Amino acid sequence: MNYKTYGELLEACHNCQTQKDAEQVIQKALEDSPHAKENIGYLLGYMGPKERERFYTLFSDCNHPIFGSRFGRGKNISPEEAIEAGQIFAQTMIKNRGSGRVRPDPRGEGWWEGRKA
Repeated sequence: MNYKTYGELLEACHNCQTQKDAEQVIQKALEDSPHAKENIGYLLGYMGPKERERFYTLFSDCNHPIFGSRFGRGKNISPEEAIEAGQIFAQTMIKNRGSGRVRPDPRGEGWWEGRKA
């Protein structure tokens, strides 16, 4: 196992300075989980706007699983929107448990972004 915790993955992402560094982190994370890109995208929620922009430059194909590819690219989510999205997402997960219907959109639209479309 390469990254035992989200903290270790986040630290590795923060330490990336080049696209090559980012690609190495992604490949290492994919060895642990087929959902590595979603996991990396999830970490965007813990970054400020400037850090998200830098992060997206390096990890361009890793999108936030709920808020999608535009989160951090000029689109910020308010705390109220984040709470509402989390509550609705959790309710949807419970309702559709085991159906596989609540997954990030492979086109880069997060669940929330696709829901509001």
